[in-house]
Amino acid sequence: MKEVICWDSGYLKSYVDQIKSYCREDVLFQSMSSMSTEVTQTVCFGDRRLPMGREICYEFYNLENTKILKPHQLEVGGEYIMIISNQHGLVRYDTNDIFYVKGMFFGVPDIIFKKRYGINFDFAGEKLTADQVQ
Repeated sequence: MKEVICWDSGYLKSYVDQIKSYCREDVLFQSMSSMSTEVTQTVCFGDRRLPMGREICYEFYNLENTKILKPHQLEVGGEYIMIISNQHGLVRYDTNDIFYVKGMFFGVPDIIFKKRYGINFDFAGEKLTADQVQ
């Protein structure tokens, strides 16, 4: 059996789905956490992607309302833009990354990266360290 760890959401999803259709059955695809240049955006917990990075404060707002929301305030089925900060919430950074809330896991949203706000298409790779893959 071979295992492939890759980012499989956003614009890459359709490409990864096509690649999977050509692979043998003994190839296992594992989802990778979402990352931006600034921070780890999600941590994989089984098949869930949770905004739970160490020393990071995650906040969100939706496209219609710029009211800042905590992760537990997100609604399943909604789309939100992520804001990141240090663990004290003192230095906010708007990532412009839109996430879809797939579900909730003990009050923490299970989120999937959809796209970058204002960009219609993007296909880019990230340089990863072994620790990030782990």
